[in-house]
Amino acid sequence: MQSLSLRLTAIVFVLLQLNLAVDDGTLYQERGREMPTYIFLCKFTAEGIKGVKEGPQRRQRAREVIEQLGGRAIGNWLTQGQYDVVWVAEFPDESSASAFALGTGMAGRLTTETLRAYTPEETEAIFAKLPG
Repeated sequence: MQSLSLRLTAIVFVLLQLNLAVDDGTLYQERGREMPTYIFLCKFTAEGIKGVKEGPQRRQRAREVIEQLGGRAIGNWLTQGQYDVVWVAEFPDESSASAFALGTGMAGRLTTETLRAYTPEETEAIFAKLPG
């Protein structure tokens, strides 16, 4: 289990570091807006893998849905290993991120596991609340 945790931590770190490479180079924080970041670890369903060549259209539709929910897609990647696709996106709130994950599942092509990614500043605030 520790091995999986270390792999996921490495994935999250790498994907968040790629932010400037796939974004326009301006983070939301620099624009005066800060939204929570979410990581969606996805696996193809049997139906999803059959239409895998529709990937570009699916990615575009997902980006549109993210924007309709008030979010911003940071990037997405086809991956090898336990997960087939990884999305990283910012959303204004948990309900918007959850709506994206549930809507993705309802489409029947992917199953998702959602992770909330904390910035270093958010992490420091969490640690400050710990006892001792």
